[in-house]
Amino acid sequence: MRVTVWETTTQRRLATLLGYTGTVRGVALSADDHLLASGAEDEVVRLWDPSSGRPLATLHGHAGGIFDLAVSASGHRVASGEDGTVRVWDVGTGGPVATLSGHSGGVLGVTRSADGKLVVCGNFDGTLRH
Repeated sequence: MRVTVWETTTQRRLATLLGYTGTVRGVALSADDHLLASGAEDEVVRLWDPSSGRPLATLHGHAGGIFDLAVSASGHRVASGEDGTVRVWDVGTGGPVATLSGHSGGVLGVTRSADGKLVVCGNFDGTLRH
């Protein structure tokens, strides 16, 4: 499985991101286009330089395939959702900042507020939480 990064104005392929062992289900790009986060069925969050395709970090801790991700406006935090939890990661250290729980099923969608203070997630159980 792979992720392809395109430059839309020229329609030129910038990078092909490889290394997944399961289907890629979620990608998120930082506001400044310097960080791409991806998640797949292999339970791993991967951080990339989208212009070069260079891997920056591999984040482990989920117990199920990742469905969606969100990158903070500053690019310093990534939120990833999957097994009824959302995990918030520090990009600089690659370490977990928080684990947000409360859903009774897998997390389908994750987004962050513009100021980065809120994470909102939607779930298979039909609820939204923040």
